Amino acid sequence: MARLIVLLDVDDEEDVEIATDQFGDTLTFKTWHEADDWCARNTRGRWVKTINLDDDDDE
Repeated sequence: MARLIVLLDVDDEEDVEIATDQFGDTLTFKTWHEADDWCARNTRGRWVKTINLDDDDDE
């Protein structure tokens, strides 16, 4: 199972932030589809990037 986060406003390196919920906690997603669905509903007009925290480049 993956742990994914969404970075917001990646087109401006000074304003990049991690997506959070209404309590300020980092949003994490279990699937790419779940992250994509959240982005489609919540980030209209913003540049975003989804990051897999479990991606291991050593393999």
